[in-house]
Order: sequence, then C-alpha cells, then structure tokens
Amino acid sequence: GKMDAAASMIEKAILANPTYAEAYNNLGVLYRDAGSITLSVQAYERCLQIDPDSRNAGQNRLLALNYIDEGSDDKLYDAHR
Repeated sequence: GKMDAAASMIEKAILANPTYAEAYNNLGVLYRDAGSITLSVQAYERCLQIDPDSRNAGQNRLLALNYIDEGSDDKLYDAHR
C-alpha cells in the first residue's frame, strides 16, 4: 500500500544520501504509524546521530519511548536532557 511505497522512497533517499538526517526521522514516523515502535526509536536515534539538533526527531523519540514497556521514568528523563 501507500506505507510500503513511502518506506521504499525513504529507503532510496537514504541509500542515495546516508547522511540525510530527516529521511531517518520520516522513516521513524512510518515505523511508528505501523506500530513498530522499537524500529521507530532506532530511526529517530540515527537521525539524531547525524543531526543532534533535530527537534522533530528528538520530540518523536521521546514520544515513542513513552510507548515502549522498558521506557522507564529514568530512561525518559535521561532522554529528555
């Protein structure tokens, strides 16, 4: 469907430019919408490795961490700092 097509386009963008940070954020959003929260967090973290100042990825990561069972209060606090 449309999600698969979007994921394919994002993956092509990443292959063409592995340092395109926003592509990883967008991939994280797709994973989140598909219910793959752990994969979404990994994608947001990759975006933040490339662009530590990405507000979108930072906020999306914090939101996603709230939905992971192991997202303890301490882990969320550390992630927010």
